[in-house]
Amino acid sequence: MMKPLHDSRMVFALLLVAASWTSAPCLADAHGSDDPGVTIHGDLGRSLDDYLSRMEAFGFHGAMLVEIDGTVVLAKGYGTTDRGRDLPITTRTVFDIGSLGKQFIAAGALLLESWGMLSVNDPIEEHLHDVPEDKRGITIHQLLTHTAGLPYLPRSSDALAEPLASVPGERWAYSNVGYTVLGRVIDAVAGEPFEDFLTREIFREAGMNGTWFRKDLPATQPHQARAYTGETDQGTPAEMRLPANLRGAGDVISTLGDLLRWEHALRTHAILDASSTQRFFTEHVRNDAGTMGYAYGWMVFQTPRDTRIVSHAGNYGGFNCDYRRYVDEGMTIVCLSNHFINGRSMRDAVMNNVSLIALGHEAKWPPKPILPSLAGENAGLSGRFEVDGGGVFEVERIDGRLHLRADAQRAMMAVFLPDATEAEHEFAAFASRESERVVRALFAGDTEPFGEHVSPSLPHSAGRSIAARCAALIDELGPVAGGESLGAMLATESNGRVVVRVRFDQGVRLIQLTWSGGRIVHFSEADQLPAREFLPIGNGAFAAYDIFTHRGATVRIEPAADDEEAVLRIGAGENESLARRVHRQTN
Repeated sequence: MMKPLHDSRMVFALLLVAASWTSAPCLADAHGSDDPGVTIHGDLGRSLDDYLSRMEAFGFHGAMLVEIDGTVVLAKGYGTTDRGRDLPITTRTVFDIGSLGKQFIAAGALLLESWGMLSVNDPIEEHLHDVPEDKRGITIHQLLTHTAGLPYLPRSSDALAEPLASVPGERWAYSNVGYTVLGRVIDAVAGEPFEDFLTREIFREAGMNGTWFRKDLPATQPHQARAYTGETDQGTPAEMRLPANLRGAGDVISTLGDLLRWEHALRTHAILDASSTQRFFTEHVRNDAGTMGYAYGWMVFQTPRDTRIVSHAGNYGGFNCDYRRYVDEGMTIVCLSNHFINGRSMRDAVMNNVSLIALGHEAKWPPKPILPSLAGENAGLSGRFEVDGGGVFEVERIDGRLHLRADAQRAMMAVFLPDATEAEHEFAAFASRESERVVRALFAGDTEPFGEHVSPSLPHSAGRSIAARCAALIDELGPVAGGESLGAMLATESNGRVVVRVRFDQGVRLIQLTWSGGRIVHFSEADQLPAREFLPIGNGAFAAYDIFTHRGATVRIEPAADDEEAVLRIGAGENESLARRVHRQTN
């Protein structure tokens, strides 16, 4: 395919040297890191690093980039890229960026338009020969802006055969199917697979040599993150495959450095000319609620400060990301992660607070953990504690940290949500009661109670599959002899986990149901009761902190006068619970 020459690309090569990935001083050696891409620049960089290091201690995993007025103030990885090998996330870690990849499809369409090979106002039948009657007249602009009336997710392998969800051009509704059709348009116009076209004309032209479509990613590509949803290892990008019917909806693999190179390419018009870049970021349509605009592959928001954010997020498996351009404030923030925890993405935990800190506003900070001396410090804290009012805490000391498990509702709430509201206590009681009913029914082969509470995000076959697993446990362990809920571990009013103990003739199993938005989203077996980790924060206190809700719990263990028993205090004030040691360990 012949293409016009772009003199601006030679200029861009020079600009990239001046505005490079390491535009701020590299502090790798000063911070004990072997990652050459680490940047912590100035007081703001140190403040952001302090915040994210605290969040890392309480469970954050991800790579973060903050650039302000052309200077990178922070570029660093936090948490784990591979749990099995205990490998840290770095600035070189490779992530799947999910729907963030849609912007590259959009940029490809605009690039072809700038070459005179299509117009975004073209109806798709000008470029595709198999368009059914009900899709004729849909324009490329409508595909770019999610106004083509196509459904969110595909039902079949043929995107054009999908039934319309609304009249084309009538309303905005996010559609993966629409971008699949857009990918086919680029295939036809470019005369080659859009993946090949975009890799050559965008990724490589912008110097994004660590960015690939999954189909081209070498299995041996170094620094690939493994994705995790809770305890489940989803694999690396090379091990994961995007269903063919989602082609065009994402499937891009990238790094922090490459996304910054893309940002610089957009600013210098190295790939898209000034007119195309302006339309790339211009709001063309708003959602029904009027809370968000949509450009071409980008969402547009107005902040409470009356400034504009152009951004997009992405999810795939355990991978999640967010790319925000604070247009009026000269700031770009990118978060790439490989962890979903209890149905929540890591970007949800940090992006707003990082933005507030970077802009000089108040933010919610976790407590600062103190690294303990592992030799003898906090000795004698492990043991079994009976809770006043019912229940037991099992306390285990591991590497200077305390791990607390509870086996009854009052104790569960004390560990996981000591400041619970009345509504949260009500939901905990409801989820605990209904989880026990659901589990009892599933082991009796009855999926109806499960169906009452299951999330619509789960497939229709989920109840049958879980009932089959329950039947297999009966075959293994004999008939069910009884069971009871051990309580709900809440994170918010409608989110959390419930553990149900099921007793068989020949053994016991723990079944965990995860609730999100008041619905059951996951069924799994557990080897033991879930623990909450408490980190030392000084003066004999330990703290747990939920990085999503910013709610925590504090524990103190006070030895009794006779040194034969101790009192555990969790929470504070009217939310404080007391427990007394009933069994002492010496480890």
